[in-house]
This record gives sequence, C-alpha cells and structure tokens, in this order.
Amino acid sequence: MADDTLGILGRHIAAARKRASLTQVDLARELGIHEITLSRIENGKLSGLKVALLVRLALRLNLSLDEALALPGGLKLRADITTLSEALYRCMVPTEAAD
Repeated sequence: MADDTLGILGRHIAAARKRASLTQVDLARELGIHEITLSRIENGKLSGLKVALLVRLALRLNLSLDEALALPGGLKLRADITTLSEALYRCMVPTEAAD
C-alpha cells in the first residue's frame, strides 16, 4: 500500500509541476536537490522522502500536504512525523497502535 501511495504522491507532484510550467531540472534547482531525486519522487521510487522536502515541494507547487499525499478526508499529518514512510505507516494503522 505504501508503494501505491508513493506512486500517487509522485503523480500529484508531477502534475502540479507541469501545471506550474516547470521542468524537473528547474524545480530541482529551486529546491536544491538533484533532478534524479525529483524524478525518483515523481515516479514513486524514493521511499525515504523527508517531510521537510515534501513541505517545500508542496509550498512551491501550491499543494496542500493532504492533496500531495492524497490523504482521505479528515486525515492530517502530525507535526512529529519526520519521514514520509512514517506518515504512511501512521495512516494505515489504528491511532492507538501508531503512538
């Protein structure tokens, strides 16, 4: 399931980047990351994506984190989550088990 979510996330980021008329090279340069890293994110292949980078991507592309992650209504990211993997895990398990 996490792989599916990473793919959805990547497609949302790629679509938002294209709507902003940005190339991968341009966006990667703006964010201070390598274009291959951005390509891996857009293709759902970067499982260690940090929330800080996700936030920078979302801000630059005018996406809410909920939109970028395609979270079902009502689910929100917690401030103490530091990796996307952890965010996805917490979305898949009952609240009591995640804490």
